[in-house]
Amino acid sequence: MLKSVLHITNWHPNRDNPYEAVWMQRHVESLKKYCHNEVWHIQVRLERKLKWHKYKDEYGCKHRILDLPTNKWIICEIFTFLILTWYLLFVIKKKKFDLINFHIAYPLLCYPKLVKFFAVRPIVITEHWSAYHFNFGLPKETSKLNRIKNIFRHKIPLITVSKALANDIATFSGCVEENTFIVPNVVDIKKIEQQDTGHPPKKGLSFFMLGGWTHPKRPSIIITAFAEFLRTETEAKLYIGGKGPMLDDMQKTVAENNIAEHVIFLGQLDAEQIALQFKKTDLFLHASDYETFSVVCAEALCYGIPVIASKVGGIIEYLDNENGILVSKNESELWLEALRSIKNKNFDAKIISEKATERFGIDTVGKIYYNSLNLILNDFQR
Repeated sequence: MLKSVLHITNWHPNRDNPYEAVWMQRHVESLKKYCHNEVWHIQVRLERKLKWHKYKDEYGCKHRILDLPTNKWIICEIFTFLILTWYLLFVIKKKKFDLINFHIAYPLLCYPKLVKFFAVRPIVITEHWSAYHFNFGLPKETSKLNRIKNIFRHKIPLITVSKALANDIATFSGCVEENTFIVPNVVDIKKIEQQDTGHPPKKGLSFFMLGGWTHPKRPSIIITAFAEFLRTETEAKLYIGGKGPMLDDMQKTVAENNIAEHVIFLGQLDAEQIALQFKKTDLFLHASDYETFSVVCAEALCYGIPVIASKVGGIIEYLDNENGILVSKNESELWLEALRSIKNKNFDAKIISEKATERFGIDTVGKIYYNSLNLILNDFQR
């Protein structure tokens, strides 16, 4: 029976980026009622100055972050392996863990044979990254790509947040890991009563977009469609939360369509601000070329908000006609058609919320996650 798990992650909320990979943190929290968990954040970042960060945060996560003044990924991989090996041999080895769970395989497991040898204990990968779908943005045959593919040729049990991601990894690596489990992300919503929101009555439909605005997101397509939608729905509003390199282009698209009075940029939002915004939202919009899961779409559903989203990746595993609309292609005409079609829809917010919170709630996910890890451990012990 699984009693203690060591989680080693390449991404984690930290002092420099408190929003980084919060879904990974929630995954670990979902296991707390079942087993002891310890988290180590080991990361090498490509920065301008050499700097070593070593601290323990308020959640007990031990951060070991090295900033390296280089743009060579092979250097990043080597230093990641050296730091990981040091702690496996001289710190972690002294502790009693049943299993080591690596969150995000690359670059932590670039040398899988050696890591398995030094770890001593059984290891498993929990993967979230959409980069596999895009071949990491690299040509098919490069040394870096081959090093990543090699990780999945060593029969390490795999956990992914969606079937889509499991298929992506199999296609990318050319290896189908038979010992693969699907564990969805945890959605942690803040309970805020309607009377506490302080929002004035709405005159028209209220839409909401939220994300880190970078590839593969396609927010400008929605903005263009929304501009056309305003020709008939003159009171509608579009609220946009989050930051990212696409933000300037998004604001430019708003200006070009002369719809600044109808589009409100909210900036970076914390959990309570997001909850308050969902309370006054009629529909959540999400355009992307790909998503392994999309926590923001699942979060909207948990608040009872129907979702209009691109028909891609893991989104199609939980979004259907009962809780939203899937847009077959990221074209402004099709997005406009989806926006206009909502008049003919009759979504039940209560049912949407109940089903989503049951599916993505911390108790449900924690049970699935623990059972998966326990099965993996039992398989090792045979």
